[in-house]
Amino acid sequence: MFSDLTTLVLGVLGAVVFMAIGIFFNWLFTRTELKKHPLPAEGACVACGSTDLDILAPGVYRCRACGYEGGENRGKMETDATRTAWEGRPWPERIAAARADLVDGQRQLAAIESEMEAVRRGGTPGLLGGPVFAQNNQYGNFEARDERNNALMTLLGSIQAAAAKVRDAALKVPGLSVPNLADAEWGSIAAAQVVTAYDTTRAMVTAALGTVDAMADAADSAANEAAPADGGPKVDPA
Repeated sequence: MFSDLTTLVLGVLGAVVFMAIGIFFNWLFTRTELKKHPLPAEGACVACGSTDLDILAPGVYRCRACGYEGGENRGKMETDATRTAWEGRPWPERIAAARADLVDGQRQLAAIESEMEAVRRGGTPGLLGGPVFAQNNQYGNFEARDERNNALMTLLGSIQAAAAKVRDAALKVPGLSVPNLADAEWGSIAAAQVVTAYDTTRAMVTAALGTVDAMADAADSAANEAAPADGGPKVDPA
């Protein structure tokens, strides 16, 4: 009986030691991984609050609890992957795709041009064709103020979407001036800031379109020069 008890105690102790060793090595591995890939600045999943995270890259995580992927470097990781993917595609295809992005951005800005003119004149269009409130109006009620702010937020959202098209185009072709949407003019609903954001974005889209069109012309010229001189097919400049 004593022998059986000793065997039981030794077995339990062995199991405890084995578990302790496993826990230690797991802690050591986790510590090593966190030195290479520290937890994101948030410290926890922003979707569910869990700290049970898989670190995919520095500043990028996947939550084991809810599956959300995020982190302060998530956007950069996706941007780098998109740019790398486009670098492997034919140059004419890249130019055409970049131009399509910029034309889309140009259309988005054109769609709100009349509303932006109202803002320039000192008013803000209400949502869904509502009234225009004067810039110096002291807002006799909260409803009027809220409608004004909502209208400005809607305009700013369209401007930000157009600015993002420039960033999309820049992933496909190099040399474009890219807006930093973290700057103040793309984040404030103050009327003057919204006007600045609109004008800045429109200038960037126009300049980027000019650059991309010049790239397309250069590509056409290069294709024509490379075409056979013995009656073979050539690219029509038109």
